[in-house]
Amino acid sequence: MRTAILCIFLLLPAFAHALPCANDEEQRALNVRALMSELMIAGLSCDERDNYSRFVSQHKSYLGEQARVMRAYFARHYKRGSESQMNRFVTRIANTTSRDSWGGDMPFCEHARQVFSDVNSMSEEEMDRFVANARYTTKTGVSCGKMQTAKAKEQKFAKKD
Repeated sequence: MRTAILCIFLLLPAFAHALPCANDEEQRALNVRALMSELMIAGLSCDERDNYSRFVSQHKSYLGEQARVMRAYFARHYKRGSESQMNRFVTRIANTTSRDSWGGDMPFCEHARQVFSDVNSMSEEEMDRFVANARYTTKTGVSCGKMQTAKAKEQKFAKKD
């Protein structure tokens, strides 16, 4: 009984922060924000500031476009409260990423260095495919788009193997 209550308690925040459906373009923008949070925390926590700066400068126009799409997503769903909702989302993603960095199968900094190595050599098209990864979609708490559906199916089939 205690275990069931604990499980419900641990899952509650995930449901409490669910955001409205996003189309694929919006989902990509939200996923990019999750990636940026991961890399920002890695930059600070893993002494990878140079890699983070390189990532931001190399992908400046791409990141700017994704930020514009993310703002439009929040404006569409929250109207006048969009800025505060977007700030809550960004803070939640950063907090989740920070918490996730405390443990796991692969040490956070080791994983982050690999991600920096990958993303710092990617084109915009490659970045689009990279952020479609379920890792980032799950962190955003948003679903409904084709991107989410495809990733969920892909995970389902991968688990059967």
